[in-house]
Amino acid sequence: MSAPRAVVLVNPAARHAERAEDPALLDALRRRWHVDVVRPTSAAETTRLAAAAAAEGLDAVIAAGGDGTAAAVARGLAGTATALGILPLGTANDLARVLGLRRAPARAAARLADARTRSMDLVAMNGTTFCTVGGLGIVSDSALAAARLKSGTGRLARVARALGGGIYRATALGELATRRPLRTRVEIEVTSPDGSVGRLAVDSPGLFVANQRMCGGGLSLPRVGPDDDGVFELLVIQRVSRARLVDAFTRLTLKLPIPDAVLRVIPGVAARIHCEREETFLGDGDALGTGCSFALRALPRTLRVLA
Repeated sequence: MSAPRAVVLVNPAARHAERAEDPALLDALRRRWHVDVVRPTSAAETTRLAAAAAAEGLDAVIAAGGDGTAAAVARGLAGTATALGILPLGTANDLARVLGLRRAPARAAARLADARTRSMDLVAMNGTTFCTVGGLGIVSDSALAAARLKSGTGRLARVARALGGGIYRATALGELATRRPLRTRVEIEVTSPDGSVGRLAVDSPGLFVANQRMCGGGLSLPRVGPDDDGVFELLVIQRVSRARLVDAFTRLTLKLPIPDAVLRVIPGVAARIHCEREETFLGDGDALGTGCSFALRALPRTLRVLA
């Protein structure tokens, strides 16, 4: 009988991409699979190669990169029997944290070699899926600011990359202090797990759409359920002062409770969000679309993952 097969898809732009072909790391993976290593040149190619691997019947596709790389692989594997594994080579690595994969890539490889397969949900936003946390408004703008800083050149970009996950916290504080205007009108229609439909209109700085609790390189969002319950949580930031928002963010970083008056949490299986002005929707650290209207849908237990 031939050995089980897996392919490692390496994001060459990942923070620690050079570690993907560490002999010790590959030796650990080869305890379980026959492994090929491929370096796609884009997220679209990553998704295409993952889908092709699933069609060929490979046991696993291992995303060597950050959350964006994992999401690109997940789009190719959704609904198939091929499992997603992760080598955390990016900056935030939030999905890897939730799956219990250590940040050290060699340790993650050893864990993958012995990991079991389970199913997890995905969330679709206007038809594009994401794995971890999405967002609008200040949530999206601060993460995209971090991405711009990391991708630049010169001293500031080097400092941003050296900060690791801390760059997300720095840009979030910057947005909290400087965003003009702070709030925008948002209308939300949410279908609850029991099938009832609720509506909300609020002047909000932004919101999270959480499939799991981790975001921003290790921040843990409150009152978010597991990633296999068929439900996502909308965490809507309420109309409060900048000072209260800074206090709430400080509490989040310190793992302290955040008052309900600052953050309203609404579980849902589907939602429609309309913003009064054009916004960019963020998912897994990447821009997934820009517009005024966004349709969300939970995709229960659509993805097989190694954990």
